[in-house]
Amino acid sequence: MAPGNRAPPRDRGEVVVLGGGLAGIAATAALVDAGVDVLLLEAGDAPGGKLRATSGGVPRGPLVWEARRASVTRLVERLGLAEDVMPASPSSSARYVVRDGALCALQPDLRSLWSTRALSWRDRLMLATEPLRMALGARRGGRADGDDESVAAFFRRHFGAAVADRLVAAMVGGIWAGDPELLSLHSCFPDVAALAQTHGSVVKGLLQRQRALAAAARVTRALPPSASSLSPSSEASLPPRGSLTLRGGLASIGAAAAATLPVRTGATVTAVAVGAGQGVRLTLQDGSVVQARAVVVATEAPAAARLLAPVDAALSSSLAGIAYAPLAVVHWREDSPGSARLPAGFGWLAPPRERTFSLGTLFVTDLVGGADKDDGRRRFAGFVGGVLAPQRAALDEFALARGLTDELRALTGGAFGAVLHVERQPHAVAQPTLGHRERVARLRALTADGALVLAGSYLGAGAMRCAVEAGVEAAAAVVARLPALPPSAWSTRSSPLSTAPAVDAVEAVVAPPSSWLPPAGAPSSLDVVPLVVVGASYRAVSTELRARLAACEPSTAPSSTASMASSLPPSASSPAAALLSAGYADGVVVLATCSRVEWIVSSSRPQWAAEILKSTLLTRVPGARLHVRTGGAAAHYLLRVGMGLDSVAEGEPAVGRQLVLAFERAHRDGTADRVLRQCWRATQQLLGERRRRGVVRHGLGVQTLVVEALQHRGVARDAPVGVLGRGEIGRAVAGALSAAGHTAVTLYGRQDAAAFAAFARAGRAVVVCTGAPAAHAVLPARDDGAVVVDVGVPAQVASAPGWTSVGLEDLLAQPRRLLDDGSRAWLVEQVATFARRLSHDLAAPAPAGTLSAIDEERRVFLRETLPPLLEKLPAPSAHEVRRACAAFAHSLIERVRAESPP
Repeated sequence: MAPGNRAPPRDRGEVVVLGGGLAGIAATAALVDAGVDVLLLEAGDAPGGKLRATSGGVPRGPLVWEARRASVTRLVERLGLAEDVMPASPSSSARYVVRDGALCALQPDLRSLWSTRALSWRDRLMLATEPLRMALGARRGGRADGDDESVAAFFRRHFGAAVADRLVAAMVGGIWAGDPELLSLHSCFPDVAALAQTHGSVVKGLLQRQRALAAAARVTRALPPSASSLSPSSEASLPPRGSLTLRGGLASIGAAAAATLPVRTGATVTAVAVGAGQGVRLTLQDGSVVQARAVVVATEAPAAARLLAPVDAALSSSLAGIAYAPLAVVHWREDSPGSARLPAGFGWLAPPRERTFSLGTLFVTDLVGGADKDDGRRRFAGFVGGVLAPQRAALDEFALARGLTDELRALTGGAFGAVLHVERQPHAVAQPTLGHRERVARLRALTADGALVLAGSYLGAGAMRCAVEAGVEAAAAVVARLPALPPSAWSTRSSPLSTAPAVDAVEAVVAPPSSWLPPAGAPSSLDVVPLVVVGASYRAVSTELRARLAACEPSTAPSSTASMASSLPPSASSPAAALLSAGYADGVVVLATCSRVEWIVSSSRPQWAAEILKSTLLTRVPGARLHVRTGGAAAHYLLRVGMGLDSVAEGEPAVGRQLVLAFERAHRDGTADRVLRQCWRATQQLLGERRRRGVVRHGLGVQTLVVEALQHRGVARDAPVGVLGRGEIGRAVAGALSAAGHTAVTLYGRQDAAAFAAFARAGRAVVVCTGAPAAHAVLPARDDGAVVVDVGVPAQVASAPGWTSVGLEDLLAQPRRLLDDGSRAWLVEQVATFARRLSHDLAAPAPAGTLSAIDEERRVFLRETLPPLLEKLPAPSAHEVRRACAAFAHSLIERVRAESPP
């Protein structure tokens, strides 16, 4: 029994740790060892977080950890589990990657890359010549390896498209369930980045490291036993290899923590209050209160963001900006020994280009044993979902089993067995995307001196060792701060923070709390690229939520979403107008399509604009998973979108045209400034290069997905197909069907209601492409398997009994159509080139007089004009606020115009 559970629940501690996951356990253990009076609060019935197991013994989280990660090993030993540590089975050393629908063996070392079937001889030649190519590139002034870049861009530059898009993409999917085009190299692979920066070549650095380790091993073997144990080059000092696990599974960590650490379970914290000179007060769901001098918040970033929102809006917003990948982990067992036909090993992974149903499968039995108790039947764990296919993580158990069955049959011809357990993790792995180091530095700066300290794997690369290291670092920070923190003597009066005006009250002008404002003499950070992209795409946000986001901008949203704007507060202006009127943006472009809604913002303080815009959108559309890109990463992402590299159908030209139209609309409305016009020109130039190259996939888009959906559901080319809607999408769908060989396609408008109703009683398939604000197409009952495809937002079909229905979400969940390797590599290279050029142009400093004028006006307005007005809200002073913001924006524009050179 845990010490914290032997007595009545404690109501105070010198330090309280929130969250009983790996970070919370590590922080608590370190604080206990430092002699601090600490209490760990865990909302569940036992600590352990993702490491726990089901009642049937099925593990819910990781199965092993890397032996060279000493921080995890030290924590396991600290919890008294040293005797239970065991290496993973030797048979688990083999890894597999899917290429062209087959499993290819791949050992985790450099030598195996020369012989694996996962790479062609051309790919191996790219590996062998990497040192030479990098040296030549450095001489010609090519890109240096000091700056951060995406994982995909780095490996593509060093080893070619095949290695990046096959091996690295598969590895990234297996470790982070993420997109290598978005993840940060320096955050995900710091060792690789260091090798490239130090040696100029990854291969050269690895070879030199291997030679050094081999030399150290030779020296160790040559020494006598007595000297070897004392030598600094002994084998004990060499990096251990392989994977480790625990005899009872990693769930033993949580059980050991409960038995050896002060833990209070069933303690769900609902409110945190920090008072000046009063310590921290935590209110629990059962109404009890826990007081402390300091609190370590060791929950996932989204939970920490919700909990800390009333305390510090800036900190909460920064935490909410950390993206997570959702996963469904399907644990299953063979029906008979060998029926799965999977080889022995660690598991297999597949890159997105293979279009597998899952990201990969771990061979659980080969890792931790247990075949004997299952009568020789092996157990496996399939990982479904991730950043690139989040909708699959929400599928029911039958759909998951069906998808894995079809996948296994295609890969090995084997048979899927019985599902043991499905573990759903909406926040499975934090995504260290580009700019992650800056985000973490901002979080640490926001909690540098107070009584709140953050701990969690999201502060690193999201792995087990990152959680442990974050917990230990948080404990050290608390120990260092305790002497300066006052005792917890909470008084009954409210904290000044809790009585500050809520952000929601002034959301219309997007006024941040004072903690977001820089010091009066702070520099403006104008040496960065003044660009921000905030939004949501089909990858992470449902159609309904995208429609609600689009409705926040009635002037640019599709007509079908206009009715959703009525649910917003009457005083709430559009996010774009609010940013402009408050002076946090110099220009805004809104891109709204059926697959994405994004705000492209020009701002001299891009990080501010990103935080404020994201907070505004999440206030209006709770639950939306927004992506945020700033600076050079925003420029690169914007051009990727324009080239169709982030589209449902890769390479489709429609998104590029829609992006250009969005820039034109902003120009007409007067919301496109110099920065956005430069982005506009860069997009048009890149589109022109693509046309000249001939990399254009005419007809790709929703219409192509509709054609494929009908083909997959057995609609013959001579079967009658009716398309309801004469708008742009309806005409495009009808044209695509005709081009695909469908000979009986009829286009109907709303005025053809009678004719369409007659067709719906006998036609083989119906495609509804109207843009009504609510469902309006009523289909008669059918019992012959007729197909209806509804691409409306919101859904346009009111009732379809007996029909096989396909919605927009189903279409977007289909595998992406891919460009050929040559075209894709050329497009990626062009996007990178144009993005670097655009970033350089955008980062060029503006006239000094203009900058000083902007800073002066902004400072006066935020510090002198706005605060008195906010005190009068929400009465008639709201009108005064709007007038003051408008006057501020007008004066800003006039000052810029007057001081800018002709």
